[in-house]
Amino acid sequence: MAASSIRPWRATSRIRSMVSFVREHQSVSVPAYCHMTPLPVSRLPDQSSDSRLNETNKHMQRSPPKLTLAFVPGAHPAYVPLGVAVLAGHVRRHSPNAELHVVDLNQHAWRSLLASTTASRDAAAFFAGRAGNFYDEATYLAQLTVLGDLARQLGEVERDARRYLEGEPPSAPLAALLSAEATAVLEGDPDVIGLSALYLPQLTFALALARWLDAEHPPRPARRPLVLLGGAATSHVEVPELLAACPFLDGVAVGEGEAVLSGLLEGRSHFEIPGLATPQFPHTVPDCAAAALLGAADFSDLALGGYLVPEPVLPVLLSRGCRWRACAFCAHNFSFGGYRQKDAGTFADELATYGQRYGARNFYLADQYVGPQALAALSDAIRARGLDLAFHSMARPTRCYTKELLATARAAGCVWLSFGVETGSERLLDLCRKGTHVPEIRAAITESARADISNLVMLVFGLPTSTDEDVEATLDLLGEVHEHVDAFTESSFVLFDHTEFARRAPELGLTVSGRRPLLTVLGRTVHSFRLDFTERGVTGGVRPPRSGLEIARFQSRRRWLGEARVYEQLVAEHYLLYAAHCHR
Repeated sequence: MAASSIRPWRATSRIRSMVSFVREHQSVSVPAYCHMTPLPVSRLPDQSSDSRLNETNKHMQRSPPKLTLAFVPGAHPAYVPLGVAVLAGHVRRHSPNAELHVVDLNQHAWRSLLASTTASRDAAAFFAGRAGNFYDEATYLAQLTVLGDLARQLGEVERDARRYLEGEPPSAPLAALLSAEATAVLEGDPDVIGLSALYLPQLTFALALARWLDAEHPPRPARRPLVLLGGAATSHVEVPELLAACPFLDGVAVGEGEAVLSGLLEGRSHFEIPGLATPQFPHTVPDCAAAALLGAADFSDLALGGYLVPEPVLPVLLSRGCRWRACAFCAHNFSFGGYRQKDAGTFADELATYGQRYGARNFYLADQYVGPQALAALSDAIRARGLDLAFHSMARPTRCYTKELLATARAAGCVWLSFGVETGSERLLDLCRKGTHVPEIRAAITESARADISNLVMLVFGLPTSTDEDVEATLDLLGEVHEHVDAFTESSFVLFDHTEFARRAPELGLTVSGRRPLLTVLGRTVHSFRLDFTERGVTGGVRPPRSGLEIARFQSRRRWLGEARVYEQLVAEHYLLYAAHCHR
């Protein structure tokens, strides 16, 4: 995605990505291939070209293994990287002899940008709560423009990184960034460097750093560390294609990373580690049946005072995967090995520990969504422990979100719910297999507002077979719930491979032309699982996707209903703080 696609940061967007700022909340059933098992050793390909993996494996068996986990640039400067923190907790619980180093390269990149001018330093002080009133909306919006300018600068560096991956020499800003990042990840002479990319645009920075390290800038230690790529973004690309295009990568962790790290740190052969794809064995799949139990994150390696929030906001997980797992458009859950949920009491104790250890009382539940029963149990556990906190959750608006449940959740500290409404058309809800109905959606949003919970409504436009009548039904629902909603987000429908809509494309009138190119690396194209397509119109002719037209109608109706609130300009961490501040 080019830097020109950058939009003003909206904390309500689905992804904190520096390039798109669109938070994708879609989730999918775990694909069938997740239940496959690795090939038996007797059938594995020749291992001679994997000598570096074998050499590192032997070294890690002789001495305490050294591991560096790095979250790469491309996220908002308020975001605390949950993935590397969860993996850090796992490593310390299960491999206590390992020497672990965790670094947030995204924070490092932003620290440099924010120190570059007087205006950027002032903005950093404001968002970090060191100057001015963070909750003064006019000042907030003024300072937000400064962050937007810095995001565009980082977008230019991302564009330079794309050219570098294509084979061009690195620009001066990119070389400075990669040199600093290489120094940070090589500190301590690690055996393994794991680069974590949550969003697809972060892959550009991750791969550029991997190529830089392979070119020995700066000079490597005597023994070359393995460079592995992981994170949710890798679940949205064809891994064999990625490895073939990137000879500077030693492997990719497919799916959840705990099993891969445990296998490496235990000294197991890489051919025996489910989920570790290598150039010689690129078709590995995660062993979903043996997916890791959910453990607490360890944020102790991260400089929590360096994120752009006036008080700590931590992302946390009550569960992994999606309990519903039936939505036909789902394309976000490929990285999870089935649905699992923590005990509510255990999770409440976890939140209490975060409060004691890090001074955190604001928590962003990063679950696909928290069902009503889980929300009730969590709320009871929080109240039983007398915890004073604020939290957010995703929600699927059904009749189970009753007045009583929402009142209990609010009393426990739930100040914000993000409702995956998608559409106000009953026909399209059925087509999408959402399992929701318009009257229940309307009631859940209304009762949530009455419980003094801030509501964000997420909508998807341009769904397959959508008509003007379907759009009008959505706009009618918008008018009915508008007074109970603090923010709306509108997204264009995206067709992803492996989803039900992709499998049913012909009967839905969709003609797929292929997967969308993501990157070009040294002359080879890497594709994402996003599919390019055209639609068959009501007259039978071919038309481009109509999401743009539908969003324009939504925005026109949105303006007619009144001026949008500041919540629609906030990143998720700031939204939570505003909701907690206004509703405490």
